[in-house]
Parts: sequence; structure tokens; C-alpha cells
Amino acid sequence: MNEECAVIGYYCTKTEEKCIQKCITSLEKLQHRGRESSGITFHMDGIWNVYRGMGLVKDIYRNYTNDIPVKSIIGHNRYSTAGKNIETQNGEDESISNLKLQPFYDQTYNISMVHNGNIQGIPYEKNDSEYIFDYIVAKLNKGFGYKHIFISILNDIKGIYNLIVQTKEGLFLIRDRFAVRPFYYGWLNDNIVICGSETSAFGDSTLKIKEVKPG
Repeated sequence: MNEECAVIGYYCTKTEEKCIQKCITSLEKLQHRGRESSGITFHMDGIWNVYRGMGLVKDIYRNYTNDIPVKSIIGHNRYSTAGKNIETQNGEDESISNLKLQPFYDQTYNISMVHNGNIQGIPYEKNDSEYIFDYIVAKLNKGFGYKHIFISILNDIKGIYNLIVQTKEGLFLIRDRFAVRPFYYGWLNDNIVICGSETSAFGDSTLKIKEVKPG
């Protein structure tokens, strides 16, 4: 149970949509997969907008009313039963950053990521999610493209994991070769693709639901 967590993502293929509250609703439907913290991120006007906090989804986003149209948004629930509620927005204080709450993001390379799973053989000072995100950023720093990086992750990083990586252009879904943890995507309507840990977060109107293929 302590390895569950939840990941969710929305992407608009044609025009921007008001998906922020949709994403929060999906996270609430996935509350059983993570009760320690929750967070969302989306890209707008050249910067990442991030909202993360400790506690239950209904408490963290109680006062969050932003529902502007966005091209994409990703979210994460972390599993545990401990922690106090701390609400944050852009410019979050250092204490929140030090908690290593997801989503992780990097302004320089315009990239954000959520992760569910565990990997083998990482340094003790890092958690699994931090290790993978640092791996991606290090590869970007060397000039590698996304396709090369994500194939390298699947080849080099051993473990059981799902990733949603968000860029300005879209979302990348990465599932390890063993595919132990569930990972799905489907069309919410003719403009919105939704992806995540469980189809229970997608809504009854979601069409053409598929599993992300192993590896």
C-alpha cells in the first residue's frame, strides 16, 4: 500500500480547456491511493504554476479557485497517513520545496513530472521520484532529446514505475517493462485526453480507454 500513490494528467489536443478543476476532481477520486500530500502543475505565460500541500485533496484545494483554460495539467497524490495541511502557490516557501512534494518541475527546461513506483539501487539521500527527475534534467543538460531520454530511462532504470512528464508541447507517458502498476489513457471528449493510475478518475463519459503498453 505504501508504494501506491496516484498520477493524473489532462492534455488538450486542439484548444485550451478549463481542466484545472477536472484534475482536482480526479485527484479526489484517487484519494485512496495517496493521503499524505497532493499537487498540480500547469504551464502558462512562460512559467510553471504549481500548487502543492500536505493533507487530503479536499483540504489542500478548498480555497483554490483558479480554473483558467490550460493546454495541459498533471497531478499527484502521495501515499501516507501523516502530515499537516500546508497550502502553497507560486513562490512557495523553502519548507514546502524541502518536503519534495510532487509534481517536480524545472523552469530552465520547461518540464514537470509526476511518478508512482519504486526503483532499485538509488543513493540513500534521494527518493525514487527525485532520482528519475534528476536523471531527466541531467540528460537535457547534455543536449539529449525527449525520445532518447525516455528510452534510456526504460533501459537504464530498473524498477516498477509509471511517469507522466509534462512539457510545453504535451504529455509523455512512461511505463516500465513489467507493467505491474495500472496506467491508462482515454478520450474525455474530442479535445481532451486524460491519463492516470485508475479509470475511476476518468469519468463515465471517457471513450476509447487503453492501457499504456509495458516498456
